[in-house]
Amino acid sequence: MATQPAPRPLARRPRTDGFTLFEVLIALAIIVVIAALGIPALQQMLARAKVQGSAREISIQLGSARLAAMRLGRNVVVRPDYDRANLLTFVDDDEDLAWDDGEDELATLPVPGAGGSLGVWLMGPDGVPGETADPAQSVDGLTPVPGEAVRVAVFEPDGSIRHAGGFRISDGKDPSNIFEIRIDPPATARVELLKFTYDVVDGLNPLADPAGSWFPQGGNNWEWY
Repeated sequence: MATQPAPRPLARRPRTDGFTLFEVLIALAIIVVIAALGIPALQQMLARAKVQGSAREISIQLGSARLAAMRLGRNVVVRPDYDRANLLTFVDDDEDLAWDDGEDELATLPVPGAGGSLGVWLMGPDGVPGETADPAQSVDGLTPVPGEAVRVAVFEPDGSIRHAGGFRISDGKDPSNIFEIRIDPPATARVELLKFTYDVVDGLNPLADPAGSWFPQGGNNWEWY
Protein backbone atom coordinates (compact mmCIF):
# COMPACT_ATOMS: atom_id res chain seq x y z
CA MET A 1 0.00 0.00 0.00
CA ALA A 2 1.46 3.31 -1.09
CA THR A 3 2.11 5.81 1.66
CA GLN A 4 0.47 9.23 1.40
CA PRO A 5 2.80 12.23 1.33
CA ALA A 6 2.79 14.24 4.51
CA PRO A 7 0.63 17.38 4.26
CA ARG A 8 2.60 20.51 3.50
CA PRO A 9 2.53 23.09 6.26
CA LEU A 10 0.43 26.17 5.52
CA ALA A 11 2.50 29.16 4.49
CA ARG A 12 2.48 31.83 7.17
CA ARG A 13 1.37 35.21 6.02
CA PRO A 14 3.79 38.03 6.77
CA ARG A 15 2.77 40.04 9.81
CA THR A 16 1.68 43.58 8.99
CA ASP A 17 2.37 46.25 11.58
CA GLY A 18 -0.51 48.59 12.51
CA PHE A 19 -1.86 50.80 15.23
CA THR A 20 -4.17 49.84 17.97
CA LEU A 21 -7.25 51.94 18.66
CA PHE A 22 -5.60 53.23 21.82
CA GLU A 23 -2.54 54.41 19.90
CA VAL A 24 -4.73 56.20 17.34
CA LEU A 25 -6.65 57.97 20.10
CA ILE A 26 -3.43 59.11 21.76
CA ALA A 27 -2.11 60.48 18.45
CA LEU A 28 -5.36 62.35 17.84
CA ALA A 29 -5.26 63.83 21.33
CA ILE A 30 -1.73 65.10 20.74
CA ILE A 31 -2.77 66.67 17.41
CA VAL A 32 -5.74 68.39 19.08
CA VAL A 33 -3.51 69.84 21.82
CA ILE A 34 -0.94 71.11 19.32
CA ALA A 35 -3.68 72.67 17.18
CA ALA A 36 -5.28 74.32 20.21
CA LEU A 37 -1.94 75.91 21.12
CA GLY A 38 -0.77 76.74 17.61
CA ILE A 39 -3.86 78.01 15.77
CA PRO A 40 -4.47 81.06 18.04
CA ALA A 41 -0.81 82.03 17.73
CA LEU A 42 -1.01 81.66 13.95
CA GLN A 43 -4.19 83.74 13.79
CA GLN A 44 -2.56 86.45 15.91
CA MET A 45 0.49 86.46 13.66
CA LEU A 46 -1.66 86.80 10.53
CA ALA A 47 -3.67 89.65 12.09
CA ARG A 48 -0.45 91.49 12.94
CA ALA A 49 0.86 90.96 9.43
CA LYS A 50 -2.33 92.46 7.94
CA VAL A 51 -2.27 95.71 9.89
CA GLN A 52 1.50 96.13 9.66
CA GLY A 53 1.45 95.31 5.94
CA SER A 54 -1.30 97.88 5.35
CA ALA A 55 0.74 100.49 7.23
CA ARG A 56 3.75 99.82 5.04
CA GLU A 57 1.64 100.01 1.87
CA ILE A 58 0.35 103.42 2.96
CA SER A 59 3.88 104.63 3.69
CA ILE A 60 4.94 103.56 0.20
CA GLN A 61 1.97 105.38 -1.33
CA LEU A 62 2.84 108.57 0.54
CA GLY A 63 6.48 108.38 -0.49
CA SER A 64 5.45 107.80 -4.11
CA ALA A 65 3.10 110.81 -3.96
CA ARG A 66 5.96 113.03 -2.81
CA LEU A 67 8.20 111.83 -5.64
CA ALA A 68 5.39 112.37 -8.15
CA ALA A 69 4.94 115.98 -6.99
CA MET A 70 8.66 116.64 -7.50
CA ARG A 71 8.78 114.84 -10.85
CA LEU A 72 5.67 116.53 -12.26
CA GLY A 73 6.24 119.92 -10.68
CA ARG A 74 2.60 119.97 -9.51
CA ASN A 75 0.72 119.59 -6.25
CA VAL A 76 -0.16 115.99 -5.42
CA VAL A 77 -2.81 115.14 -2.83
CA VAL A 78 -3.40 111.91 -0.90
CA ARG A 79 -7.00 111.93 0.32
CA PRO A 80 -8.86 109.32 2.41
CA ASP A 81 -12.15 108.26 0.86
CA TYR A 82 -14.10 106.77 3.75
CA ASP A 83 -17.11 105.87 1.63
CA ARG A 84 -15.02 103.80 -0.81
CA ALA A 85 -12.54 102.74 1.89
CA ASN A 86 -9.37 103.78 0.09
CA LEU A 87 -6.62 106.38 -0.15
CA LEU A 88 -6.69 108.28 -3.44
CA THR A 89 -3.60 109.99 -4.86
CA PHE A 90 -4.18 112.62 -7.54
CA VAL A 91 -2.75 115.76 -9.11
CA ASP A 92 -4.57 118.80 -7.72
CA ASP A 93 -4.16 121.47 -10.39
CA ASP A 94 -7.00 123.70 -9.17
CA GLU A 95 -5.93 123.31 -5.51
CA ASP A 96 -9.41 122.53 -4.20
CA LEU A 97 -8.07 119.38 -2.47
CA ALA A 98 -10.61 117.22 -4.31
CA TRP A 99 -10.19 115.02 -7.36
CA ASP A 100 -11.98 116.53 -10.37
CA ASP A 101 -12.53 115.42 -13.95
CA GLY A 102 -9.42 116.15 -15.96
CA GLU A 103 -7.03 115.82 -13.02
CA ASP A 104 -4.67 112.85 -13.13
CA GLU A 105 -5.43 110.00 -10.75
CA LEU A 106 -2.08 108.50 -9.77
CA ALA A 107 -2.94 105.69 -7.35
CA THR A 108 -5.71 104.11 -5.31
CA LEU A 109 -4.94 102.00 -2.27
CA PRO A 110 -7.77 100.01 -0.62
CA VAL A 111 -7.90 100.60 3.13
CA PRO A 112 -11.00 98.94 4.60
CA GLY A 113 -13.18 101.03 6.83
CA ALA A 114 -15.60 99.76 9.45
CA GLY A 115 -16.53 96.18 8.64
CA GLY A 116 -13.73 95.81 6.12
CA SER A 117 -13.05 92.26 4.99
CA LEU A 118 -9.34 92.54 5.72
CA GLY A 119 -9.93 93.43 9.36
CA VAL A 120 -8.15 96.79 9.10
CA TRP A 121 -9.85 100.07 9.95
CA LEU A 122 -9.05 103.74 9.44
CA MET A 123 -9.11 104.35 13.16
CA GLY A 124 -7.11 105.98 15.95
CA PRO A 125 -6.70 105.14 19.65
CA ASP A 126 -10.21 106.43 20.41
CA GLY A 127 -11.60 103.26 18.80
CA VAL A 128 -13.96 105.24 16.54
CA PRO A 129 -13.79 104.29 12.83
CA GLY A 130 -13.24 107.34 10.64
CA GLU A 131 -15.94 108.48 8.26
CA THR A 132 -16.45 111.40 5.91
CA ALA A 133 -18.53 113.38 8.39
CA ASP A 134 -16.15 112.66 11.27
CA PRO A 135 -12.65 111.31 10.63
CA ALA A 136 -12.20 111.15 14.42
CA GLN A 137 -8.63 110.10 15.28
CA SER A 138 -8.08 108.26 11.99
CA VAL A 139 -6.06 111.27 10.86
CA ASP A 140 -3.81 113.65 12.76
CA GLY A 141 -2.81 117.07 11.49
CA LEU A 142 -2.46 117.35 7.69
CA THR A 143 -4.41 119.89 5.62
CA PRO A 144 -8.11 120.52 6.31
CA VAL A 145 -10.43 120.60 3.28
CA PRO A 146 -12.52 123.81 3.32
CA GLY A 147 -16.14 123.10 4.21
CA GLU A 148 -15.44 119.43 5.03
CA ALA A 149 -14.24 117.41 7.99
CA VAL A 150 -11.74 115.50 5.83
CA ARG A 151 -8.01 116.19 6.07
CA VAL A 152 -5.54 115.41 3.29
CA ALA A 153 -1.80 115.18 2.67
CA VAL A 154 -0.68 117.85 0.18
CA PHE A 155 2.78 117.38 -1.36
CA GLU A 156 4.34 120.44 -2.97
CA PRO A 157 6.57 120.41 -6.09
CA ASP A 158 9.64 121.08 -3.92
CA GLY A 159 9.11 117.80 -2.06
CA SER A 160 7.65 119.33 1.10
CA ILE A 161 4.25 118.65 2.64
CA ARG A 162 1.93 121.56 3.31
CA HIS A 163 1.07 120.44 6.85
CA ALA A 164 2.66 117.64 8.85
CA GLY A 165 0.51 114.81 10.16
CA GLY A 166 -0.44 111.24 9.52
CA PHE A 167 -3.01 108.57 8.76
CA ARG A 168 -3.90 105.96 11.37
CA ILE A 169 -5.08 102.38 11.01
CA SER A 170 -6.19 99.78 13.54
CA ASP A 171 -6.95 96.07 13.72
CA GLY A 172 -10.13 96.87 15.65
CA LYS A 173 -9.29 94.70 18.66
CA ASP A 174 -9.82 95.77 22.27
CA PRO A 175 -7.21 96.97 22.97
CA SER A 176 -6.27 97.65 19.37
CA ASN A 177 -2.94 97.51 17.62
CA ILE A 178 -2.72 100.92 16.00
CA PHE A 179 -0.23 102.40 13.55
CA GLU A 180 0.29 105.97 12.42
CA ILE A 181 1.96 106.61 9.08
CA ARG A 182 3.35 110.06 9.81
CA ILE A 183 4.80 112.69 7.45
CA ASP A 184 7.03 115.08 9.37
CA PRO A 185 8.85 117.50 9.29
CA PRO A 186 7.08 119.51 6.57
CA ALA A 187 10.26 120.62 4.78
CA THR A 188 11.46 117.10 3.96
CA ALA A 189 8.13 115.21 4.23
CA ARG A 190 9.81 112.24 5.89
CA VAL A 191 7.48 109.24 6.15
CA GLU A 192 7.79 107.28 9.40
CA LEU A 193 5.89 104.30 10.75
CA LEU A 194 4.79 104.68 14.40
CA LYS A 195 2.92 102.31 16.72
CA PHE A 196 0.69 103.31 19.61
CA THR A 197 1.52 101.95 23.07
CA TYR A 198 -1.03 102.27 25.84
CA ASP A 199 -0.29 103.71 29.29
CA VAL A 200 3.13 105.03 28.29
CA VAL A 201 3.11 108.83 27.96
CA ASP A 202 6.79 109.66 27.47
CA GLY A 203 6.88 108.94 23.73
CA LEU A 204 5.92 110.99 20.68
CA ASN A 205 2.64 112.94 20.73
CA PRO A 206 1.21 111.59 24.01
CA LEU A 207 -2.57 111.22 24.11
CA ALA A 208 -4.56 111.89 27.26
CA ASP A 209 -7.53 109.70 26.33
CA PRO A 210 -6.67 106.91 26.10
CA ALA A 211 -3.32 107.36 27.80
CA GLY A 212 -0.41 106.35 25.62
CA SER A 213 2.20 107.45 23.10
CA TRP A 214 3.49 106.80 19.60
CA PHE A 215 6.83 105.08 19.20
CA PRO A 216 8.98 104.51 16.09
CA GLN A 217 10.25 101.08 15.15
CA GLY A 218 13.52 99.97 16.65
CA GLY A 219 12.85 100.46 20.34
CA ASN A 220 11.32 98.14 22.91
CA ASN A 221 7.96 99.95 23.10
CA TRP A 222 6.35 98.26 20.07
CA GLU A 223 3.99 96.20 22.19
CA TRP A 224 1.43 93.92 20.53
CA TYR A 225 -2.02 93.34 21.98
